[in-house]
Amino acid sequence: MLKVARIGLSQRYGAQQLVRQTESSAVMYDHEHNEQFTRDGEEGSLATLYQLIISSGYIDEQENEGIGSRYYFLVDGPMTKPPEISRLTFLEDWSDNPGSITDLYRPDGSGGYTSSLDIDVSAYDSGPPAFDKGFFDIYLILADKANQDWDLLRLNLIRNFRIRAGNNCAEIFPLAFELFPSDPSPVPGPAETVVRIHTEIFDMVESGIIEFSLDSFFTDGLGLPLPQPWILRLNK
Repeated sequence: MLKVARIGLSQRYGAQQLVRQTESSAVMYDHEHNEQFTRDGEEGSLATLYQLIISSGYIDEQENEGIGSRYYFLVDGPMTKPPEISRLTFLEDWSDNPGSITDLYRPDGSGGYTSSLDIDVSAYDSGPPAFDKGFFDIYLILADKANQDWDLLRLNLIRNFRIRAGNNCAEIFPLAFELFPSDPSPVPGPAETVVRIHTEIFDMVESGIIEFSLDSFFTDGLGLPLPQPWILRLNK
């Protein structure tokens, strides 16, 4: 009788041809040492357990019949980490030299995030059209930055990042999405990538809520999805 003793899995980002399981941890069987062991997924990763089933009845060249086998693979390496927004900043006052940058969403120093309660767009209420140009910098933590498809990342941001102003309190129109701006403040960390969203902004008299969101349809340049929609609502 034949039996498969070892299988090598060499796909780069996962084993999509295998049967996906719902468990977040895997119980694996090591045939070489005849023992079972458990391995948990890396924290924050899109850990996926795949099952490979080899049916019995296959025949080798000597017509020996093989027996069925079942194998499990946990794909949970650093390249499975989903994208994460770590900061959002705003050019609040263009008239300063340099312009006044405000943190709207930022790390809280204890592993989480905090945000402002308000946003001030009053600097964009009058003047020639050049005075209406501002920007927002979005900081992203991405898996495997060396192999990201940056054009795809930028396109997915254009498709899925939204700025909405309620009660007609302002008009904010994205004009362009710039990868790797030369002067972000603060300077991004080693794991962060900055995309600058150039905008046209018009302040209105009314008060209201300005909402920033990134849809869960967003995927990074590796095709990894946002775990859940990201939404930030600020008073104006």
